Amino acid sequence: MALTVGVAVVVLSRLVSAGGEYVAGPIAGTLVHTLPTVLLTWAVATFGGYAETLFALTAAGLAAGLFALLTALIRSIVSQFGTDLDWIEAVATVAGVALLAGLLTGSPTHAIGLGLVAGAVVWLVDRFDRPSGSAGRWSRRDVVSALGGGLFAGFGALAASASTDTAAPELSLPDRTRREIEELQNVAKARELDVSGLDGLLTPVEEFYTVDINIDPPAVDAEAWSVSVKGAVDTEFELTRDRLDLFDPVSELLTLRCIAEEMNAIRIGTAVWTGLPVAALLDRAGPNGEYVKLVAADRYSEVVPIEMLDDALLVYAMNGRALPREHGFPARIIVPGTWGKVNVKWVSGIEVLTEEEEGFWSEWAGTSSVNTVAKLWQANPTEDGMELAGHAYAGPRGISAVEVSTDGGDSWNEATLSEPLPHAATWRQWRYEWTPERDSVEVVVRAIDGEGQLQPEEYSKPKPDGATGWVSRRVETTETTDFTSGYRN
Repeated sequence: MALTVGVAVVVLSRLVSAGGEYVAGPIAGTLVHTLPTVLLTWAVATFGGYAETLFALTAAGLAAGLFALLTALIRSIVSQFGTDLDWIEAVATVAGVALLAGLLTGSPTHAIGLGLVAGAVVWLVDRFDRPSGSAGRWSRRDVVSALGGGLFAGFGALAASASTDTAAPELSLPDRTRREIEELQNVAKARELDVSGLDGLLTPVEEFYTVDINIDPPAVDAEAWSVSVKGAVDTEFELTRDRLDLFDPVSELLTLRCIAEEMNAIRIGTAVWTGLPVAALLDRAGPNGEYVKLVAADRYSEVVPIEMLDDALLVYAMNGRALPREHGFPARIIVPGTWGKVNVKWVSGIEVLTEEEEGFWSEWAGTSSVNTVAKLWQANPTEDGMELAGHAYAGPRGISAVEVSTDGGDSWNEATLSEPLPHAATWRQWRYEWTPERDSVEVVVRAIDGEGQLQPEEYSKPKPDGATGWVSRRVETTETTDFTSGYRN
């Protein structure tokens, strides 16, 4: 019975939590910041995208076990006073579960709701375990009690779901900034290649990949949020959300790529990011160090050389909308052309250092420019043969060419590229059409960056410096194939 209560509490909390109240969230956070980063890095490198699922299930299991242990303890204590104290056990369970859930989530309403549900489960299980009446049938009293327990659980579920609204507030941007965003979005749309099934040059917010160290993204109070600029500076200060307009907004079309991404995966995307220059904040503070520590509300951190932030933005809008919670609301850092791990979400601190320190993911390098990659994402039969298509990206170096081999690498042909986007640190689409002579061919793709350097052929795993190698796929020339289908978030 105790385990039933634990599972019920965790499942309900997961289903109804919308503002960061999930009871397993703090347990996951404790694990992340307690376990050695070597172990966490091994899990990510070994299991890839499944590492997040395994971690979430582990945290959920520990949370269920914690509530089950509490329920069993309450039952043991109550049983010392008699055998017919079901109502006392139910009330004690409500109080105990609500108290523990409140300590974990900080949400009284959610906690009380979970407590009511736990009490109802205890009450109903006792009804099933000890039916009264002749021939083992339930009496009228048992039926009424069960209905009462069901109502008890219903009220609890409603209370648990009455979470704080965490939707981002309306974003007020100057008309000039709105026009700049629309122009960049139109440029991206106009320069796309006409390839069926191929992702566009501008990634919709709802399709943009998300990776972080949390089960649920932090629910940061926009009104209370601020970012502190401190450390080895002449003047420390804090910037609140209502003072962001002290700096002229800047909008850039930029690509972001995860360092843990395999070569042909799709943890990569491009958006119009709007914010203010980090350099302006540092200039106001007067830095006296060579490194900067970027700190997030979830205690994640990254340490980078200060010059890496010359073109960085403190971003508060994405594709013309307020940053979604999962992408760092109220504000995050975007550093053009760097791996995603550098682009700290839910940023709360910018600290200038005189000596280098380790950030959270010390096992991953990732403070250099991204590796060059050409991705093979789409294969479509055409009237005249077959077309292949994908994206290529090389960070601030840009892409000058993509080459395609349809014979396993024996010969190469140059693909057609989409027109480059305004900022060099963005991807380009590519397309190649030919008439195949066989029903199945081995296709290999590689890119050449804007500095004339060929993408390295040798394969390496993502850890610690990001994956390398040429993408190779078997293509059936009589059918359409979407090579991204297994990599979607």
